[in-house]
Amino acid sequence: MSHQDLAISFYKTAICTKNNCLRGLSHEEICRAVYSRLYYSLFHKYLEYDTDLANSKDRSKHQEVQRKISANHSAKTFQLYKKMLALRIWADYLTTPHSPPGATKTLTEKLEVLTLQVNRCIMQDSFE
Repeated sequence: MSHQDLAISFYKTAICTKNNCLRGLSHEEICRAVYSRLYYSLFHKYLEYDTDLANSKDRSKHQEVQRKISANHSAKTFQLYKKMLALRIWADYLTTPHSPPGATKTLTEKLEVLTLQVNRCIMQDSFE
């Protein structure tokens, strides 16, 4: 499976989860799952674009992707990646409920906006 295929697969999983395909989960559990999958969708989209990094044995790919996006892509793309990385860390590791980083909007409002932004990014032919 290519990184582009993984990006699309993770995006589809996020959408399915967001649309309550997984019954019995709380709203926070759904948001955590969706944020994590959206982040990995974006991450693999970048690796599809940067084959050298994708093929490297570097253990700090997440930080390297962030550094390269910051240096070589638009501020808008960098802000999206930075936001998604922070949300993925919250979703996967932090135990604080209902408080993802920069939570000025509700979990649902933020989820809707970020879902659209990630979709625009992963469906392009190149990374930008």
